[in-house]
Parts: sequence; structure tokens; C-alpha cells
Amino acid sequence: MEEIEEKVKRTIEKYSLIKRGEKILIGVSGGIDSMTLLYILNELKEAFSITLGVATFNHKIRSESEKEVELVKNYADALGLPFFKGEGDAIAFSKEMRKSLEDAARELRFNFLFSIAKEVGFDKIALAHNLNDFVETFFIHLLKGSGARGLTSLLGIERNVIHPLIEITRREIVGFANEKGIPYATDYSNFDLSYDRNKLRHQILPLLSSISEHFEEHILKLSDVIFYEDAYLERIVEIEFKTISRQDSGFSLVLFNELPLPIKRRLLRKILGEAYNYKSVEDAIEFLIGTERKKNIREDIYLVKSGGVFYIEKETPFSLDTEYILNIPGETLIKEAGISIITEIIDKGVNFDFQKKNTVYFDFEKIHFPLKVRFRKPGDRMTLEVGRKKLQDIFVDLHIRKDKRYKVPLIVDNEGEILWIVPYKRSSLFKIDENTKKVLIFNAITQN
Repeated sequence: MEEIEEKVKRTIEKYSLIKRGEKILIGVSGGIDSMTLLYILNELKEAFSITLGVATFNHKIRSESEKEVELVKNYADALGLPFFKGEGDAIAFSKEMRKSLEDAARELRFNFLFSIAKEVGFDKIALAHNLNDFVETFFIHLLKGSGARGLTSLLGIERNVIHPLIEITRREIVGFANEKGIPYATDYSNFDLSYDRNKLRHQILPLLSSISEHFEEHILKLSDVIFYEDAYLERIVEIEFKTISRQDSGFSLVLFNELPLPIKRRLLRKILGEAYNYKSVEDAIEFLIGTERKKNIREDIYLVKSGGVFYIEKETPFSLDTEYILNIPGETLIKEAGISIITEIIDKGVNFDFQKKNTVYFDFEKIHFPLKVRFRKPGDRMTLEVGRKKLQDIFVDLHIRKDKRYKVPLIVDNEGEILWIVPYKRSSLFKIDENTKKVLIFNAITQN
């Protein structure tokens, strides 16, 4: 086995990129990197017991594209591998979506690759980014302010995409391809300095190379350390996330503030989700040790402290206008709440489990039909043993968060009486007594 093939094999094993018996779809443009990747994986397919497929995408940007597609097809045919072709107008798509041409082309290409992988049943998609590409991507992400995950994004497996050539330099690839007579096309857009990546490749990185001849390897080693330490810290974060979680109530403030800063930052990245950036995380950390009770983190997203917990609150509508007529007997799906309400009418002679979770019982003949399911409205009140009480106050007593209240289902009768705050509390109306003949049972089931 050639030295470069051995290096690729070690990379695959080091980062666990491929499992034995998997089906691998290789994204091939016709350029020297992807054609070399195709050659090497074909040489290694017996060692890993893998099945290969070849996919190429014509972005219709350059006049040479059709010839490159034909080049890839002919090489795939020569190797006896299945070939898949896609095409799309990247220029038109970039204008329509108001994206850069580079981003538009990438989106079209990846959509095609993922669709083929799903349709045909490929386990992974292999792309031909090499060590030089990795270094370029490292600096692009660094300049954009990315964290550890962004800086090491081409290592390991991301969305089932792998990069087996990531430890091979462009110089090694060129030498190997020429030695083996691997056919390839030259994409002259790689020399267009209007692209940021090409500015890095042809202007900035050569300056770094003049200072340190092996700086690419140094960056790869640093990234390798970051990659494994990041993976280890993420495992700790998953454990701590479960430890501080308080079900629907949020997260323990005391336990969070006892954690070391790196874990706090990573937990907040997980908790904040789409609102995550460096400033929002640092603001959140300062807020959680302070005396404020509510802080705007980003746009309509707030961090709230209450009763020893903290949680994310989004600005929400006061209520939802949707209403459902309740199927009796039968099942009614309340999609906004992710709950199904199942109703059943039975004779009173059955023994009832009044402690059963998410289940309530009413005297069927006392109820004013039809029943409907709606969401809260201003001025809502509910009849309890202690008398009429504002729905707002009941929500507070039940510790239902403000940002959750607007989509709590209410079962209401034909006279507007709230019978059940699903699945939290029933009204004191229409209870079963010695005169009850038929019983209406409500059961709330959470949808996964």
C-alpha cells in the first residue's frame, strides 16, 4: 500500500470516520483533490469492506462544467462504481436567495448530496478537503469569531460528512495524482482573488509559510487537541445539563453558579440555542450571579430568574385564537400544545382512580354540551372549591411559566365555564355524586 494511502487509512481509523460495511457516497467535482480521493477510497474499499458511489453536481457557473461531469462519469465507470449526477443554476439561485455565489453553490451541492444519500441509502458522504483546505477553513472561521467547534469543523463526522484527506497536503496530492496518472480537471476559479478563500490561499498563507515552513501541520496538531478536548467537555456538559435541569421549570440557579466557567459557557450555548453568541453568554453569566430578575439576551429572547431557577422566555402572544370541538367519545389532537385529549363515557358502577395522572372525571348529565378546547382569554376565571378565581392567579399557583401559558389547553362548556386546565387542574363543577348515572372521562396524552 502506498504511503499516502496508509496516511488516509490512519486518518479514517483515528477519527472513526468509516465503519466496516458502510456505504460511502463520494462527492467528486473532477478536480485533482476529489479525483484522488475517489482513487484512494477505491483502493481502500476492501480494507474497510465498504461500498462506494460517486456523485457530481453541475452548478452551471463555468462553460467547462459539462466536460468535468463527463470526466467524473467516465472515471466512475472505469472503476465500476455507480454514478449520480445533479445540476442547478447557482447564479440564479444566489440572486433569488440573496446569497453569495459561493454559498448558493454550496447549498445546492449539499442538498443534492444529502438527497442522493437518503434516497439510495448511503451512510456517509466523503468530501476531498485536504490539509491546506483545513487550514484555510480554520482561518476563515477564526476571523468570523468561531469557537472550538467551528475551528475543528472538518475533523471527525458532521452530519455524516467525512473528510478522509484532511491530513494530506495539496503538494502530496498533486505528486500522487501525477504518479498514478489520475485524470483531473483544473478549476481556474480557484485563482480568482475576489473569493476570500483564494485571498487566504494565494496571498496570506504563503506569508505564514515563509515564517514557519510547517505551520499547516502545527495548526492541525492544535486543532486535533481542541477537537478531542471539546468532545470530552461536551460529555461533561451533557451530564451537568441533566443535573441542573428542573423539568419544565428551567434550571437550578445554585447548581449552575457552582460550576466552572468553561462548563457554564457551554451549558449556556446549549440552553440559549439560536440566541447564542459570545456576548449573550457573557451577559447571561453576569446576570445569573446578579440581582436582576429578567434580562433581554437577544431580540425577543429573555433570561428569567424565579424561585431558585432560571429559564429562557420568548415574547409570546397572550393567547391563541384556535378552537376545537371536543370529540365525545373519541380523540382530539391539540397540535399547538402537543396533547391529545381522549374522552370516554361509562356507567358509574366502575371504580374510579381519582389519583390517576392526567385524568379527570365529570358527571356526564350535568355538563352543558357541546364542549370545546380553546386557549386563555382576558378575564378568564374558573370555579374552584374556594369560589371563582382568576385563571392568571391559578397559573401562578401552578408554577406555569409565563411563556408557556398561552398554549395551555382549556376545556370549556357551552356556557363558557372552564372545566379543566389541561392537564393541570379541574374545576369543582359537575363532580360525580350519589345521583350520577354516567361518567365522562377526560384523559390527556402528551404527543412525542
